[in-house]
Amino acid sequence: MVNSFALPSRFAVVSLVCALLHNAIMIGLDRPHVHYLLSAVASFVTVVLIGYGLHVAYTFREAASLASFGRYAAGMAANYPVTVALLYFMCDVAGRRCRSPHRWQPC
Repeated sequence: MVNSFALPSRFAVVSLVCALLHNAIMIGLDRPHVHYLLSAVASFVTVVLIGYGLHVAYTFREAASLASFGRYAAGMAANYPVTVALLYFMCDVAGRRCRSPHRWQPC
């Protein structure tokens, strides 16, 4: 059993790792002008796999199972439509611009 006082800090550490990983993937794939939908899919898959592994091994110290992975992935997938909607608004509606090696140009 995990100490209940240690859980919030462990959860925060894993959450920070996942947030930094997501941002690194999105920014890293934006530089070569990969479409934001493909970047979001790559980030989702990567962060779900790594986040689940970290939560199982570090946060909760429980055995991994297909059922718990399914619940975790479903919870993470619930955020995905909001992510895509925000990316659509920022990139397509608001005209956010990407940096090109030669000049500023739309994504």
